[in-house]
Amino acid sequence: VKTEPAEKVQVKVAPKSSNSWMIASYISFLVILGLLAINIISRGEKLNRRADLEHSIAVLPFHNDSPGQKDTHIIDGCMVAILDNLSKIQDLRVSARASVEVYRGYSKPPGEIANELGVSYLLNGSGQRIENRILLTIQLVDADGNIIWSQPYNRRIQKASDQIQLQSEIAELVAEEIDVRITPEEKRRISSIPTQSTIAHELFLKGHEEIAGYMANQRDESALETARILLKASLTFDSSFANVYMDLANLSWLRNFNRHYYSETYLDSALDLASYALTLDAQLSEAYTLRGRYYLTRGDYVKALEEFNQAIQLNPNDWRALLGLASYYGNFDVPRSLEYYMRVISLYKGPQAPSILREIGELLSSVGFVDEAVTCFHRATQSDGDSIEYYVGITKCYANNGLIEQAYIVCEMLYSLD
Repeated sequence: VKTEPAEKVQVKVAPKSSNSWMIASYISFLVILGLLAINIISRGEKLNRRADLEHSIAVLPFHNDSPGQKDTHIIDGCMVAILDNLSKIQDLRVSARASVEVYRGYSKPPGEIANELGVSYLLNGSGQRIENRILLTIQLVDADGNIIWSQPYNRRIQKASDQIQLQSEIAELVAEEIDVRITPEEKRRISSIPTQSTIAHELFLKGHEEIAGYMANQRDESALETARILLKASLTFDSSFANVYMDLANLSWLRNFNRHYYSETYLDSALDLASYALTLDAQLSEAYTLRGRYYLTRGDYVKALEEFNQAIQLNPNDWRALLGLASYYGNFDVPRSLEYYMRVISLYKGPQAPSILREIGELLSSVGFVDEAVTCFHRATQSDGDSIEYYVGITKCYANNGLIEQAYIVCEMLYSLD
């Protein structure tokens, strides 16, 4: 329909200025933020919903059937490799190793474990090495305890690639059983052979387990030196073993931050080693993550973002890279930061979980979600029992949001404790 000529149309005088669009945008922002906050706080209660868990799995610590502690590094190495291979699949959510280690040596009903980890499938395993053969029994169980798939393996290991191929085969079969799509690129990464040297591979596994042991119990720093010796020995048998350089990079990083001092040399060594590992294997997601963390500590946010995104592209379940992205976006895009934090807490339930919850609480506090922030601080204290950190967190939260009287009361409670 043709409109009337302009001169015939009655002109309606609009207000001289209007900020209604700004108000609407601000309200929309708060609504989005509120929904994200509520999602984070209540996520634990929603984890038993099948729709959220359809493509999710936890690889539990394998039981070593060898006499004593002999060959533990071999059986644990199989478990970790299968977990890492599954983590490379975009269509699958995989619990981090630190999340499943708490179940080592403990017997719990599968349904209880699946509910605590928020997954729909569990992968159990046991095995031993007899001379040059590896015997494994793998079992896939759903959240109700039903056995979906079970398979015994008896493989002769003549070179490292034999064991690596076995681990890749198991990961692909598990993905097939739970109807997860694997892209050709993901399959290529899963099937990658980092070394052909059996001795180099075994020394690497031993060193890697020393680092894992230290991460589980940070009071024993001698494990780091033992790991360094084993990893250096591994390089004498294969100087192009990228994973070894990556673990040496992790050692430099740990020695810097876990001893509570700042050393330019240690951090730069970590960067150099991670970068060299990437010259040998450009698909090593861990190396990109470590470089991202390095640049984040240096305030080079552009480079940090590039490294974290590259890590996630190679390993969508890399919780450290996701945590780095959450920290990055927390400076200027709170909703996006909270989305990354949600992904982190769905994957990681290890020793750092309370501090991550406190980070979320501080972020929520910074944009005025006081009750949700306090809930995060409370959940963190439920996990580690640190009541001092709880009161410090809510004191800052109240003070930053103008609730001065409440902050003062909590401060007095904090002072009475310490």
